[in-house]
Amino acid sequence: MQSDRELRRKSGRPTKYNAVTVKRICAAIAKGMPFVRAAASGGISQDTFCTWRNIHPEFSEAIEQAVSKGMETNLGIIQNAAKKGDVGSAKWLLEHVHPEHFARNRMEVKHEVEGHLKHAIIVSPEVLEQIAKSRARYEEGGMK
Repeated sequence: MQSDRELRRKSGRPTKYNAVTVKRICAAIAKGMPFVRAAASGGISQDTFCTWRNIHPEFSEAIEQAVSKGMETNLGIIQNAAKKGDVGSAKWLLEHVHPEHFARNRMEVKHEVEGHLKHAIIVSPEVLEQIAKSRARYEEGGMK
């Protein structure tokens, strides 16, 4: 952190950068709050948050540690639930940690060439249902 003397030399409003504000922002991030909302909970704007990350390496490092702590905590909760037989938690964990193998919200394109090109596009039933609902809303008089 900068010393009080360094901060007073600058003109303008006094900085809100201090250990209490940093701790409040990092605690919010560790709970999973998006950066812009965590910044607001610390009483600063997103622009100030970004500036602090650029000019205060220790702040940037604290943010990265808070993200990791939050991920570790929440993954532990999901893993514990999965161990207790919560199939939804086990499914979520696989879909989000290994999406290339388990996520259903992706489009697969397969090619077979036999003198001409054939395409097979697979869209999950959930996505098709969302498309149908959106179309119905649109046909009823506009997007809602």
